[in-house]
Amino acid sequence: MEIPEIYDGTIVVKNAVREAGDRAKVAVASTDRDVDPVGACVGMKGSRINSIIRELKGEKIDIVEWSGDSATFAANALSPAKISKVLVVDSVGKRMEVIVEEKQQSLAIGKKGQNVRLASKLISWQIDVKSEEQKKQEVLSVIESLTSSSTSLSELEGISDRLIERLREAGIENVERILELGEDALKEIQGIGDKTAAKIMEAPGSL
Repeated sequence: MEIPEIYDGTIVVKNAVREAGDRAKVAVASTDRDVDPVGACVGMKGSRINSIIRELKGEKIDIVEWSGDSATFAANALSPAKISKVLVVDSVGKRMEVIVEEKQQSLAIGKKGQNVRLASKLISWQIDVKSEEQKKQEVLSVIESLTSSSTSLSELEGISDRLIERLREAGIENVERILELGEDALKEIQGIGDKTAAKIMEAPGSL
């Protein structure tokens, strides 16, 4: 009754989720490219949606634009928070990470997790909200763990700096890579013959 465009089919309600009496999220799409589905539902200065909110005794309603693209839909669903980036973690298991600025994180998650919980239900994906700083630290931690698990070429005893430089030019950055390639592969590197390859493989620090 309040939104004629829904009644005549110009706007389609794609999905709706709610925690009755508290908050709802409604995904809408327009069949007419000239009609803004969110604007039509909200009305001038919120007139249309406010009438519905009053009828529901103050239940907050978020009108979001539906999208066939999961990442775009997720960003819309987490309104009113502004999203920096959406990363699909598992397309089969439907898990994604949403990255936001620090000051937007609490808004994206919502009071007692309500905003992200409703958004997840609306798009049928599990959404993990992380701040840009959290994601940065996570990436640094992974890089650090990868670095700490490798043995530097400089730890090879009896191997000259010139030889180490040749190995690095060939894309070999650590001892683990040498062991992975094996002696035959080392022989194929320019400037490394049979004896040198054997010397590298037998060098203390490569075992």
